[in-house]
Amino acid sequence: MNLPSYYLIKIVHGNSSEHLYYMSKDFELIIGNKNYSAWSLCAWLCLKTAKINFKEKKITLGIKGSRKIIKQHSPSGFVPSLKHGNLIISDSLAIAEYINEFLKGGLLPSDSMERAKCRSVIAELHSGFRDFRREAPMNIKLKFSNIELSYDAQKQYERIQEIFEELLNNRNSYLFGSWGMADIFYSHIALRILNYNLPCSGQVVNYCNNLINNEYIREWIIDAVLEKETIAAIDSLQKK
Repeated sequence: MNLPSYYLIKIVHGNSSEHLYYMSKDFELIIGNKNYSAWSLCAWLCLKTAKINFKEKKITLGIKGSRKIIKQHSPSGFVPSLKHGNLIISDSLAIAEYINEFLKGGLLPSDSMERAKCRSVIAELHSGFRDFRREAPMNIKLKFSNIELSYDAQKQYERIQEIFEELLNNRNSYLFGSWGMADIFYSHIALRILNYNLPCSGQVVNYCNNLINNEYIREWIIDAVLEKETIAAIDSLQKK
């Protein structure tokens, strides 16, 4: 039987509801260290949420020759990079939008105004908050305290809190009511808030804790903790 490059199968566990999985012959995601690579996490979560059975290739970052290896898989020289057949997508947001189209809209809100707002806050993170992200890089294995953010980084962190509090008001446990692309992209911010013990409201803390209890994020965290590779410049920040 000749099958397309991807096909849908149905799995039923006992009396539980059925689950749909996209089985693919040619999805491959190139990522960096799970402990440090925030954008890799975003792309990985998109594929996991879409229930796509993909191949995963991890390239160790921060070592001599790593950029050369990445260039073999990603024209931009950065991770993540998604290969689907002959197509190569070298950006986390582009990957997310591609997977959303693949799911026929499954990662974004169905309402057009909500969808536009969702894309807006994702884009704000994807292209901004650079000082905050640089001064408080993702580092899942270590807990930090007494970190001093610069003025610009602090202002960016305050804006992040504004986004969380505005979107969580009168909603459920997720930014747009149910798990989706916004939560996927802000998951590494949640990890930073908890790992750096950053001050925030109880509502934001509850949201961050809710995210890290997501089954896919838990899987990523476990893999990150088991990694042996380290990046000294990140690990050397003030630790608790």
